[in-house]
Amino acid sequence: MKAEDEIQKKLLDLEKTLKEAQPGTTPARLQTSAQLMSADDEKQSMKSDMQMLAGFSLIGVGVLMVLNHIKIGTGVMSMLGFGGGGAGFLILPIIVGIGVMFYDYKNKWGWLLAGGGFVVLLFVLLSQLTMYFAHISMLGFILMFLPLAIGGAMLAKGMKIRNQLEDKAKQS
Repeated sequence: MKAEDEIQKKLLDLEKTLKEAQPGTTPARLQTSAQLMSADDEKQSMKSDMQMLAGFSLIGVGVLMVLNHIKIGTGVMSMLGFGGGGAGFLILPIIVGIGVMFYDYKNKWGWLLAGGGFVVLLFVLLSQLTMYFAHISMLGFILMFLPLAIGGAMLAKGMKIRNQLEDKAKQS
């Protein structure tokens, strides 16, 4: 009963405060943090958001440019299982596991054999890949990594402004 009385009292107090306020205005204690921000803070917030968006965009462009210049390859003989460390025998546990699964799909050893075989086969295939940068001029190299550097700097600057605004809001 006491809690209900407190709630009723607070509701009446809130209603009284709203009635006392002039039409079209919000009482100071009900204003949101966005309403309390000055125009300068609002501009800084917008600037921070735009810098962070531009930073993320430039980082994305830089990553795409770098990935576009990486070449991946493997030897034809190793793909067929003849060259350095072929993966032909890794298919046997997968086949046995699938056979056990078809015989009894509830058998955990079949699932373990097939799943483990797939994981090991994937690891072996990925470890045999070679990645290298294609021949590129120094200017191309600089232009490829420039968006990453500029984007990172813009993202850091935008986050710094955002943190300063949050600190200022906490102090007031």
